[in-house]
Amino acid sequence: LLKREGQVWHAQVMPDDYADPKHCTSSGDLKPRRPTPQIRASDFFGQLRQTEDGRWFFKQQLNGWPGLVELELRSVTCKVRTKLGVGFIKRHWDALQSGRTQPSFP
Repeated sequence: LLKREGQVWHAQVMPDDYADPKHCTSSGDLKPRRPTPQIRASDFFGQLRQTEDGRWFFKQQLNGWPGLVELELRSVTCKVRTKLGVGFIKRHWDALQSGRTQPSFP
């Protein structure tokens, strides 16, 4: 995610059924204002809006942080594990290479 002035922010997009007590309240909501902002997949991808020039923006407040609004989505990456258990980062969607294709959850 990219703030209008050019600051890069990384956020964790969690599955809708994510319920780790370390990151969730007793009611099941994600804890607000985490050091690395987090959001549920349907909340994030459901709020993305495309501009006339093809860019994608998340205009809502991210994870309760009042300053994290109007963020431009630059890429969607995910951590993937091979059959041998080796982890690596895979770029699922990239703003420069995906054209006007709508971003999605991997």
